[in-house]
Amino acid sequence: MIDLEESPSKNYNISAIIAFVVLILYVAINPINKILNVSLSTQFHLGASYLIFLLLIMYLVLTLAKISKFRLQFSLYNVGLFTLTLVNAIQLFSYPMVSEYFYTDVMSYYTSNLSVMISGTIVFWLAGANIDKFQGIISNKRVKNTLYIVYVIFLISLVLAKQTMADQSDGASIFFQGDERLGMHLYIGDTFVYFTILLIPMIESNFIKIIMAVDALYWSFMIGSRTSFYCYFLVLVLILFKYFIKKKTQLILIVFLVVIEITLITTFVMKDRLINSVFSEQGRMVAVVNDSGVDQSEIEREVQFKNGIEDIKKFWFTGRFLREFERTGREGDYVHNVLSYWVEYGLIPFLLICFFILIIIKRSVTLYFNKNDNKLNDFFIYFSVFAVMTLIAGRSYTYPYVWFSIAACTKLRSIKND
Repeated sequence: MIDLEESPSKNYNISAIIAFVVLILYVAINPINKILNVSLSTQFHLGASYLIFLLLIMYLVLTLAKISKFRLQFSLYNVGLFTLTLVNAIQLFSYPMVSEYFYTDVMSYYTSNLSVMISGTIVFWLAGANIDKFQGIISNKRVKNTLYIVYVIFLISLVLAKQTMADQSDGASIFFQGDERLGMHLYIGDTFVYFTILLIPMIESNFIKIIMAVDALYWSFMIGSRTSFYCYFLVLVLILFKYFIKKKTQLILIVFLVVIEITLITTFVMKDRLINSVFSEQGRMVAVVNDSGVDQSEIEREVQFKNGIEDIKKFWFTGRFLREFERTGREGDYVHNVLSYWVEYGLIPFLLICFFILIIIKRSVTLYFNKNDNKLNDFFIYFSVFAVMTLIAGRSYTYPYVWFSIAACTKLRSIKND
């Protein structure tokens, strides 16, 4: 059975600590900084982005210092590392092609987004690659207390944003409207869910776990990211089943739930229309299939999907990086699902991503029904289910979180149950 063994409290090193700190900076400190800047209309810099960069350099130096010999061998980890290297290399070496695109600001867009995408994938790859050393870190009482304080600050920031920005929003989201907040609801919605998912396995009380889990569902709704809301709902049910439903009935209920969830996500991605929500005039958050209530976001994603299919037909093997910018000169005009990997990177990286998605799903299912309870197992399961579902349903090749799951699944070892 696939499992992560419980590690002694001291089973971590400096590299693992750096990887863990970078993860917290990315999913908690940085989004808190963004929320405060927008809600308070000020430049309240925490320096998280700069610290992430410096820590990545430290990690690289420490890693290189340990390398005495380089042996090329076939393993799941090396396949994942090859995939990471391949997609980042395609981004880097697309410079001559991108520089010929018609739009004058294409190079500014290319360079600014390149650093964000590459650093994001590396951050989560390093965190996932060190997951087997996180047990001692998350078991440390001081670490847990610090993370609880950060969680409270995150909540206070969201409440503050809700109070100061609700009158400017569309009624369905506190971050949805306005040029400065464009796309912010996606980032905040995802990071708050991921940070909550990290904390839940660390909590001893099942009651508090459920309170935090349900609270994350509430805020994913209020923040206004439909993909985060729907996909996290599946994670929430898994959490409820884990702590309140007997093992014998879990499999039947989860199979039924997965069928329902896949149906909902399929209609979310493929159908043309969404009806009005009973909770708001704009009908953004509660969506079922009908011919009324379509919003601008849904219209744009429908067009992006159709354009993406045409791009795949035209560049089916090699792909074409930043194809969306070449076509329209607009950032973010890509396919908002896993097919974006095919459009941007070509067939081989897309197949590799699909391969790892299947591996992640298989290992998550195996771990979920494993009798040996483990905090890291639970963290991996909830994180990975959310990451894979959101990527399939409504994110793109710029989505860095799935790289945590790809790296982490290569660190899981097969052991026999007692």
